[in-house]
This record gives sequence, structure tokens and C-alpha cells, in this order.
Amino acid sequence: MAVAVWLAEVFGGPATYRMEHGGYLHMLGQHLGRTISEVQRRRWVNVMMDAADESAYPMTPSFAPPSRATSSGAPGWR
Repeated sequence: MAVAVWLAEVFGGPATYRMEHGGYLHMLGQHLGRTISEVQRRRWVNVMMDAADESAYPMTPSFAPPSRATSSGAPGWR
């Protein structure tokens, strides 16, 4: 559930993750020392990019997800 709340905030929704979980630094702390394989990382990025492609979210200058060709591998377009 926390991932959905975080993602909603990243996409401009309410600051619920920040208020209930401590925000970005808390999220980073939850991931320190954990590793994922390159295959897992690419899968996460592809799923996120597919969701952005399939969404009806308006592509405006304030929200412009990176293209697959230029993506750094993380949804950091906030």
C-alpha cells in the first residue's frame, strides 16, 4: 500500500506519503542495503513506463516522463 501512496504523491497527488511515512528520505532508508538485479531494475522501469504510456495523465511541461530511450532507469520526473 505504501508504494501506491508514494506513487500517487510523485504524480502530484496529496502529500499523504510524506505525512504518514516521512517522505523521500524515509523511503530511501527503507531501501538501503537492499539490492536488486539488473533484470529486476529493468522490469520495474518497464512496468512504470508502461503505466505512464497507458495512463490518461495529461502530458504537460510540468509532467513529462522520460522516453524509454533516455530513461535513467528510475521514475524521477517529479
